Amino acid sequence: MLALTKKYPEGRGKSAIIRALHIAQEENHGWLNIAAMDHVAEVLGITPIEVYEVATFYSMYNLEPVGKYVLEFLPYRPLRDEGAERLIAYTQQNSASAPAKTTPDGLFTLKEVECLGACGYAPRCRSASSTTST
Repeated sequence: MLALTKKYPEGRGKSAIIRALHIAQEENHGWLNIAAMDHVAEVLGITPIEVYEVATFYSMYNLEPVGKYVLEFLPYRPLRDEGAERLIAYTQQNSASAPAKTTPDGLFTLKEVECLGACGYAPRCRSASSTTST
């Protein structure tokens, strides 16, 4: 993560928050705990609250342990019109999980997330924020 800070001007640690959080999440088995976020703040030379604000705002960050595969659903209309509710129900029934819950075998986490702003093109994939644990 220290190499990341060299890509930004000195004193501009905030510019690297999003990428640094991605790295921290990858290194922490797909989620961010307080210690990981505090480390990001320390490396970037910013306050922990500045890191917490970003991590809690974006749904691409997991603030609790997740399964190997994270399935993200948007609970909004027009996605409901495109069958999202049926897909969520089917997934819950076949994985024994509920939104924001991880299956007992640790493979899948179902998570409700915020809109990407592409409602006219439902459904959309968020592969860039997919999480896999190692």
